[in-house]
Amino acid sequence: PLGPGGSGMTSALQESPSKLRRDLGSLQAAYDALLRERTDFSARLADADQQRASAVAEIGRLRRERQELSREVRALKQELHDQEAEVKHCRQAVDEATRREQKATTTCKSVREATEVQLEELMRQVESVRSQRAAEVSDWKSRCESKARVVLAKEEEIHQLQEVI
Repeated sequence: PLGPGGSGMTSALQESPSKLRRDLGSLQAAYDALLRERTDFSARLADADQQRASAVAEIGRLRRERQELSREVRALKQELHDQEAEVKHCRQAVDEATRREQKATTTCKSVREATEVQLEELMRQVESVRSQRAAEVSDWKSRCESKARVVLAKEEEIHQLQEVI
């Protein structure tokens, strides 16, 4: 026991000063090593805190980016829906133009049977209608093909955005 008047105190006093200096030097070196470790640990802890803060900020940024991409996807889906409706309308118009052309052709055949004079006049009218309807059909077909290409491009863009998300 090392207390007042204890034998431990007596034995410590009896040790040589050089041994005590060595022990003190060892203790000082150990203390210095512990201080270095503590400083090193504090630096690593601060670095870890910095990395954590950076990770939290990056997570926030990625969440905002994901929300923005989700909004873009919704907008693109709506645009795609609108364009699909327009393509449907174009197809209906093409079908209607085709029905008109078929009706005109049928009318032309029945009139041809009636008289030759009327046939010539009707043939001129039919050619005019055919030309006009063919131009309409061609125009509608071009529009539909253009819209279809746009729709395909939007679908590809949505697919790419969904892969990103």
